[in-house]
Amino acid sequence: MLAVNATSTGTSARAVATRIKAMASELGKSRTFTISLPTPETNKLSWFDVGTARQPARPVLTVDKVVRAAALEAIKAKYSEAMRAGENPNMQNVMTVGANAARRVFVQRLETSGGDMTLAPLSPRYLARKIRMGLDRRIGVATGAMLAAVKRGFVIVTKVT
Repeated sequence: MLAVNATSTGTSARAVATRIKAMASELGKSRTFTISLPTPETNKLSWFDVGTARQPARPVLTVDKVVRAAALEAIKAKYSEAMRAGENPNMQNVMTVGANAARRVFVQRLETSGGDMTLAPLSPRYLARKIRMGLDRRIGVATGAMLAAVKRGFVIVTKVT
C-alpha cells in the first residue's frame, strides 16, 4: 500500500515553486549575462538595438515578459531535472540555462524580423537596395553574419557584486 501525505506534498511543491521563481528572478538582479560576439557583430548589434541618426531602434535585446517567461521555463526544467536526480542544482548552471533561453528568444526575433515584438520596417530605399544586392530581406539579417554570431555567441553569466 502506498500512502501519500498530501499536505506535505503540497507544501513541498509550493516550496519548490517558490525556489524556482527566486532563482529566475536572480537573472537580472544578482546575476547578469552577456553574449560574447566578435567585435564587428557587437558593434552592428549595438547600433541595431539602440538605433542611429539614420535608423530607428530595433530593440531585439529587450528583456521583457517573453524573455523572462522563456528563462523561467528553462530554469524550471533544469531545476526539476536536478530535483528528480536527487541533486541540489548549482545556481550558476541554472542561470546559464536561463540565459541561453533568453538568447534563443533574441535569435528568434532576428530570424523573424521581430518575432514577438513589432520592429520598425525597413525603409523602402534600403529594402530595394537589399533586393538589388541579393541580401536577405529580413530586418537585421542582411548577410546573416550578425544572426550567426548571436546563435554561436558564448553566454557568460556573472554574479553582480
